[in-house]
Amino acid sequence: MKIERREIVAAGGLAAFAAGFSQTLGRMVSNFTGTEEARIAPGRHIHGRSAEPE
Repeated sequence: MKIERREIVAAGGLAAFAAGFSQTLGRMVSNFTGTEEARIAPGRHIHGRSAEPE
C-alpha cells in the first residue's frame, strides 16, 4: 500500500482541525453537563458570564 501525498495532507488537516476544535468542544461539553452551573450563585443567571452592572 502506497501512501499518497494527498492522504498525508488530509491527515494533517484533520489533525489541525482536531487540535483547534478540542478546546471549543470541551467548553460545549462542560456547559452541557452543567459543571459550570454549580459555580454561579443563585440569582446571578440574568447576566450569565457578563460583567456585573455598575
